[in-house]
Amino acid sequence: MISCILLFAAIHVNLSAQSVIWLEDFDDLPDGTQIDTGPTAWTIDTTACNFGPLGSFEVFLNAFQGIDTQGEGIWYSEIIDISDHVDVKIVIH
Repeated sequence: MISCILLFAAIHVNLSAQSVIWLEDFDDLPDGTQIDTGPTAWTIDTTACNFGPLGSFEVFLNAFQGIDTQGEGIWYSEIIDISDHVDVKIVIH
């Protein structure tokens, strides 16, 4: 069984004081969430998954996790415009 957990995803711009232009930390989403249409919208694609008996690809305990997917699960963020920024740092934990 292969598992992965995404605790949060963020895009930072390195200025004199670092600023965050997009952050998803899953704290405001209930367990089982598979799509977010809020300010940090995202969705998933599990068409290549053949979930095992305990398989999932969703929010659980304030993190996004994929368990026993038996195939590729894809997490997509909304389009994030960084064209007006330089020295952009993407952080995924």
